[in-house]
Amino acid sequence: MSDISIPPGKYYLVNVASGSYAGVGPVPPIYPPFPSPLKAVGHVIKEPFTLEPKGEGKYIITHKALRLPVVYDDEGIVRLARQGQKATEWVIVRGYRPDRYRIKTDKDDLYWTVGEQNWDPIKVEDENNDSSQEWRFEEAQW
Repeated sequence: MSDISIPPGKYYLVNVASGSYAGVGPVPPIYPPFPSPLKAVGHVIKEPFTLEPKGEGKYIITHKALRLPVVYDDEGIVRLARQGQKATEWVIVRGYRPDRYRIKTDKDDLYWTVGEQNWDPIKVEDENNDSSQEWRFEEAQW
């Protein structure tokens, strides 16, 4: 699986290529929350996520404020789960340089990938050997 061990906790997920943060941006104040896609958002509206180790290098990633796990859909879009939807167990592997990581699906070896434009949804795609698939985990004090 993975030889990475990231301690459980709250983190901002920062894309190495763009310097942007993973987040959902403004979400309508409805309950249950809309299963919004994760996007590349700016520093001003960055949002923390919790990492919960599940063993064998797998993690549940949950939006801290909305308390919804991060999943991906049939179109490969990384998004918040619908209320009651089973969480995805993500595998975190080393990036191409120190202190960089890649987040991938367990079954299909598809990696979180940031699009070329801000606010493009984050998707899971085949490995591309590019920093658009590399992430840093910044500890969040929030």
